[in-house]
Amino acid sequence: MSDDLIIEDFDFDSNKVQLVEDIQDGKRIMKFKGVFSESDTMNRNHRIYPKAVLKEAYDNLMETVKTTGSVPFGECEHSTNAKPNLERMAVTFPKLEWVETADGK
Repeated sequence: MSDDLIIEDFDFDSNKVQLVEDIQDGKRIMKFKGVFSESDTMNRNHRIYPKAVLKEAYDNLMETVKTTGSVPFGECEHSTNAKPNLERMAVTFPKLEWVETADGK
């Protein structure tokens, strides 16, 4: 086992998130597919974000992606400010979509 390997024990609802595996160019590719966030619902950090707050954040992110050509990413730690830090990049999101459910969330 490599000394620089990070292992995260992540308990997720398999009804909302799927681990999709594939082989591309001889390399094993693993992707998560599912719900990134839900409005008006308590998350794992025990926070509840109103739909308007999440929608504004999503719209701002998509505008940045459109104007810069960058790919959204997540960091290992929560940032102390709103500025992204590439040194803490842990995951990229090649595709994000805003989807509303029948109950409006």
